[in-house]
Amino acid sequence: GRTAAHCAARPNRNAPGSDRPLVVDRSSPTPRRTITVPSIIHELEKASAAEQRLAASGEEQPGRVLGSTRDNAPRPTRLVVHPLVSRQPRPPSLKEFGDTRPRKMSPADPGLFQAAVAFAVVAATAVVLYRKKKGTASSSSSSSSSSSSSSGGTAPPTVVAELNVYPVKSCAEMRVERATATRRGFEGDRTAQVVDEDGTLCTPRDRANEKLFRVRPEIIDGGKILRLTSPPGEDNGSSSPPLVINLRDVVEKGKVVTAEAMDTPGVKLRDYGDDAARWMESATGIPGCRVTGIGGDDEYVRTVAVNPDQGDAVSERDAPVSLADEAPYLLTSSSSLDDLNRRLAMRGKSAVDMRRFRPNIVVTGLAPWEEDSLKRVRVGPVEFHVWQRCGRCAMTTIDRDGLGRGPEPLATLSTFRERARGQRNFGMHLIPVAGQNDLEIEVGDEMAVVEYDEERRAEWREKFS
Repeated sequence: GRTAAHCAARPNRNAPGSDRPLVVDRSSPTPRRTITVPSIIHELEKASAAEQRLAASGEEQPGRVLGSTRDNAPRPTRLVVHPLVSRQPRPPSLKEFGDTRPRKMSPADPGLFQAAVAFAVVAATAVVLYRKKKGTASSSSSSSSSSSSSSGGTAPPTVVAELNVYPVKSCAEMRVERATATRRGFEGDRTAQVVDEDGTLCTPRDRANEKLFRVRPEIIDGGKILRLTSPPGEDNGSSSPPLVINLRDVVEKGKVVTAEAMDTPGVKLRDYGDDAARWMESATGIPGCRVTGIGGDDEYVRTVAVNPDQGDAVSERDAPVSLADEAPYLLTSSSSLDDLNRRLAMRGKSAVDMRRFRPNIVVTGLAPWEEDSLKRVRVGPVEFHVWQRCGRCAMTTIDRDGLGRGPEPLATLSTFRERARGQRNFGMHLIPVAGQNDLEIEVGDEMAVVEYDEERRAEWREKFS
């Protein structure tokens, strides 16, 4: 644009067929004309040809416009080339645009100029095509991205980052890469528990039972064997040898007992035998404890437990559940943990890890606390009702490594996550939609939102969005 606006051409120099180089006079009163890109390229080609003929002839022309380097050469009154096509050690400044001194053009310069023009055309075309393609893609996905656009951008995919199974209730987690989703929980999840000599459920909520966290269960050999290990502690000095339990023998030959399952009394379970009882007592220090677990499906009957303080209507009241507290599955989000740890740091408190909350499925990609707003999701091939918010208890205040206790993270959760009836929530309970047959979920599977709970979504947006 600046070249066309500041250049004027003499007719005799620009006449068709002229073999003289294009000469432009910045100070000439000659009326200016518009120069297009093709005309510039044409004139530059003629200038290059003329320069080559002069160089080949060896003639010296005093005051010639192109190629004069003599100190005593007369100052020309015409400028041969715009700085845009000259060879300079750096880009021209605004001051140089007004410079009228001659500049030497090599025969290759017109080609460079043509290449620059071609590149500009190609780049502009690419930008137009890209914007058109992006606009088409945006319009086709506008319905599915409405939630992400409301937060100012395209959200990353929500994926499964972690899967956990807890073979023995209140003991350590078993990290897995894939798990089979059954109606009452992941296969092998919370199928056993520890009770005292009176048949009362033992959990680390009671300080006397906190060593349960140190017991590490594993399900091996295709789900046939339960293997328990325990690291050495300050009390027992050395670790107990691993305990191996044949689960098939327990189901077929184990004694049927009546025990408490969370808040459900009189539940029929199978006793895992004296060897398991002695090993567990040695590892945990719980006197007279027994290991009991789910036997046949016709013996064990228990359904999801509604927390009246949450006020969340159950999607399937008769949905079966393992020995878990309330629901078959617990979903948590890594971004919510990050936000909690940020708030802990602001209060001068130490960060906590996800083990404090004992989830089955941990996902990444949600906004902090966005899991509150979900009503129905598909995790890999499995569809779930996102049912009840999970109110947290003193179990979250116990450090899993040193077993130390403190007020956190409950104290910080109370500052922004406590609801009207005192529930301090972290995570959402899931119930699998009926009619699905033992499908596998793997780490890396995507979680798709099928439906939002509009009331909870409005509450989440008001507090966190």
